[in-house]
Amino acid sequence: MTPSPPLAQQAGVGSAAPGTWPHATRDWRGGRVVVPHTTPDGRLVNLYGRAVGTAEHVPKAKRHDHLPGEKGYFNATALQAGAGPLWVCEGAFDALALGLSRRGTGAGLRSGC
Repeated sequence: MTPSPPLAQQAGVGSAAPGTWPHATRDWRGGRVVVPHTTPDGRLVNLYGRAVGTAEHVPKAKRHDHLPGEKGYFNATALQAGAGPLWVCEGAFDALALGLSRRGTGAGLRSGC
């Protein structure tokens, strides 16, 4: 499921063109979809980049990259949102899929948490 542009923009999802990812050793020739990691109060603390391309074309070691430094969550403000269901997901794309399905609000944990 691909996030719709308005949902992706609202969530702060962007992209990094090839050659622009700050973690140069993990740069990918197809670029990266970039997702913000925030704290529950909304402070940006890090970025996660998912390599663009199929599993057959992107080496496993280059698929996922979190920049060095403090880690947060995707859509962390949802952790304090109040009423309504909250789904805690493995990652940002699962949380975005929940938003598209309109079945609730999701917060994504980074893999390995």
